[in-house]
Amino acid sequence: MPTVLVVDDSPVDRQLIEQTLAKDALWAARFAESGENALDEIESSEPDVVVTDLVMPQMSGLELIAEIRDRFPHLPGILLTGQGSDDLQEQALREGAASYVSKAHFQEDLVPTIEEVHALVRKRPQRDALARGMKEAAFTFRLDNNLEVVSRLVDFVLPTMHAMRIFDRTDRRNVTGALTEAIVNAILHGNLALSPADATAARNAFREMEPCTAMDTRLKDPQFGKRHVHLRIELSQTDVRFCVRDEGNGFDHATITPLSSDGRGLTLMRTHMDEVTFNDAGNEVTLIKRHIAVRN
Repeated sequence: MPTVLVVDDSPVDRQLIEQTLAKDALWAARFAESGENALDEIESSEPDVVVTDLVMPQMSGLELIAEIRDRFPHLPGILLTGQGSDDLQEQALREGAASYVSKAHFQEDLVPTIEEVHALVRKRPQRDALARGMKEAAFTFRLDNNLEVVSRLVDFVLPTMHAMRIFDRTDRRNVTGALTEAIVNAILHGNLALSPADATAARNAFREMEPCTAMDTRLKDPQFGKRHVHLRIELSQTDVRFCVRDEGNGFDHATITPLSSDGRGLTLMRTHMDEVTFNDAGNEVTLIKRHIAVRN
């Protein structure tokens, strides 16, 4: 019987959810009172689906979803909230939630949503077994100037490396962190040619789900907004390679200082990757991380 882990600090809500799941009789329910407790439960015995409340002390539901995405990339999470705004739902999906359910309608919507999400991941063992036999993989993308695409790419690359048994969990997170910086820099500094201050404002606005005037202005300008980021991903049993090229005018990376906003991203890339090289124009960066032995 598949298992759902319900995370909610309210005993009353946990009981109501337990009663709702019991009506279906197809799910074995486990419960956690906090995000920290939930992570311990997952470490002990991974469930098939996690359902978490949004508002909890210490660790919110969104923070738990993000942590699950980092540590258990194959485990789907559903956010249960009393707030039904589109912005919140969008942020939940951005943080890695597989879906969301309003508490106002959870008695009708919770079980169907759990079943829908579980159906999407039910064939995971077969896919993983196939991926473990894959020795090399290459993917080519043409990306719009949309920062949301970064988390989607991470959600694609992380489980692929995990299934191919490339690197350990920490190295996988570091490698995708470097890739994230390369793509964000290509969008903000390369294609949109934002100043360091405007690029920082765009990053902050994206995190807070607020508009950024400077970025919006550039996106509406065909000279900048119609540019694309070109990404090549190569995964193998000996190394991982990312090639990120923007359609901007390029820059001299040698002039970037470590303490600048640009420099922090470049430092992160150089810290986590074995090689970071730029083309002569300065609008293409290649990131390489090697591994001699396959690590779980």
